[in-house]
Amino acid sequence: MSCNSAIHVANQTPVEITTTAGTYVQVPLGSAVRRFGNALRADGGGILCFGPGYFDTECSIQFTPAAAGPINFQIRQDNVPIQGMTMGITGVAATTDTITLVGMPRNCGRDCNSVLTLWVDNSCTAEAVSAVVEKE
Repeated sequence: MSCNSAIHVANQTPVEITTTAGTYVQVPLGSAVRRFGNALRADGGGILCFGPGYFDTECSIQFTPAAAGPINFQIRQDNVPIQGMTMGITGVAATTDTITLVGMPRNCGRDCNSVLTLWVDNSCTAEAVSAVVEKE
C-alpha cells in the first residue's frame, strides 16, 4: 500500500432512515474495520481527516427505498456537499440497489482538519455501508 494513512469503516446492520423527500439526513458510516496511520479516524458516524492533503474516498451503499421515486446520496466535507460525490437513482419500493460514490476531497492549509459524512434525501433502509479513505 502506497498511502501514509487509511481507514475502512462499515455498517452491516440495516438502518431505517426516515425523512421528507428532498430533505437530507445523515447515514451512519459505521465503525472502523481496519485503520493505520494517524491522519484518519472513525468518529460519530463520520470519518475525521487530519492535516493538509488529498483523501482518496470510496463509499458503497446498499439500500432499499421505502417508496418509488428519486433518491440521492452524497458525501459531505464539514457538512458541505463535495462536487462530484452526489449520485441518485429512481428507486423502486422494496427493491435493493447499490450506489458507489468516489472522489478526492482536500484539506488545505496548515492545521486543517475536516469530517466526511454520508447523507440521503429520501426514506430508505441502508442495508450495508462500506467506505475506504486513504491519505497519500
